[in-house]
Amino acid sequence: MLLSPERLSHQLSDTSPIWLSLSGGLDSMVLLALLKQTGLPFKAIHVNHQLSANADRWADHCRHWCERFKVPLVTERVVVCSSGGGLEQAARDARYRAIAAHLEDAAQLVTAHHQDDQAETVLLRLMRGSGPTGLAAIRARQWFRKDAKGFWLIRPLLDVPRAALEGFARTNHLTWVEDESNQDTALDRNFLRSHIMPRLRDRWPTAAERLAQTAQLCGANQRLLDQLALEDGQRLMAESGERHPPAMGWQLSLDGLSALSPERRNNLLRFWLARWSLIPDRIQLDEIWRQVSGAAGDAGVKFAIGGAELRRFAGALWLLPAQLPVPTQVQCLAPGQTLPFGNGQVRLEPEAGGLALPASGAFLLRARQGGERAQPVGRRHSQTLKKLLQAQGLAPWLRDQLPLLYQDDRLAAVADLWLEQGAERAEKGWRLAWLLPQNQPPF
Repeated sequence: MLLSPERLSHQLSDTSPIWLSLSGGLDSMVLLALLKQTGLPFKAIHVNHQLSANADRWADHCRHWCERFKVPLVTERVVVCSSGGGLEQAARDARYRAIAAHLEDAAQLVTAHHQDDQAETVLLRLMRGSGPTGLAAIRARQWFRKDAKGFWLIRPLLDVPRAALEGFARTNHLTWVEDESNQDTALDRNFLRSHIMPRLRDRWPTAAERLAQTAQLCGANQRLLDQLALEDGQRLMAESGERHPPAMGWQLSLDGLSALSPERRNNLLRFWLARWSLIPDRIQLDEIWRQVSGAAGDAGVKFAIGGAELRRFAGALWLLPAQLPVPTQVQCLAPGQTLPFGNGQVRLEPEAGGLALPASGAFLLRARQGGERAQPVGRRHSQTLKKLLQAQGLAPWLRDQLPLLYQDDRLAAVADLWLEQGAERAEKGWRLAWLLPQNQPPF
């Protein structure tokens, strides 16, 4: 039976928080009732986009049914600003941002997309010239990453036709709201729903089911491509990581990427970026490789995509946050403290023969300002810090994140890279520990 609490339970984990995206429409109301029948604990969240005069009434409808079912409900209001992707995409983005802010790490977000939605999505993707990834359409399970958190997006009704949802709702005496914007055939999906799908069903009664089956077959092919990308990614990351450990980002060997065919390379890059919820199109993938492969040596190649950027450095292609936190210019650092510094943290650790603690009881911690000179222990002359860091092979994006430790007004250590010639030492001294975030491997 397609609509049963037992079947739904098997698609969810009882060890991770469950959230239902509740619009108040037919499909999400059916899912609300089914989830209640499973006996699993869950919360519902309703996002008011404020795009309809009836939006507040829809929120009241959700509140009424959640109170009736004794389900905790969170309601959010968002402001939708239409961008190049259109109002529908802007509303979807605003909705998921609002929902993600409430989700715990590794939570399960359940949405009520059904078979008719899947069929319409396949047709839309065909009209856009999509390949197997696009024609896989709406995925039954998908992992999303948002900042430091990740969550599962689960769509348990993808093989259920809308007619079956209507039958369940009437049998269980459910009521639902209708969004009047669904009648606006200027929107592509509504045009397909109103004008194209009825004609397809007249000719081929199982048209929606067959289109959904196409999505399943393309999804199976895509999983094979993902498996290949996973194997390529693990190998190329290991090749690069042997020389360059993770430094607030992840890297792939450029030699390894160059050895792949264009199709296999694009497959790997697409998979790699998708792990960080970045979805490049074919033109972007071609441009990424054109810039990276055409650069001489470690020329400053930067390619922005979403909230991230790709950079070429030390024989590798790196994926990094587009914006890193700016370090605090001046702080006092005493033993026992751990302070935030840029995108990492710093603390003092005991070290025999390390730096002597100033009479004030604290070192001075500074961010780079430019123009500093340094003289590592054992060097006869000082050099600009810029040249020393280049010789050290430190990644460019880390150089501005570098903590400088001072004994009073004199430079004593450059991060945990070296101590300065002439720095005051003590038998029971200290060393600066620079702690960078340990990113979860993408493969």
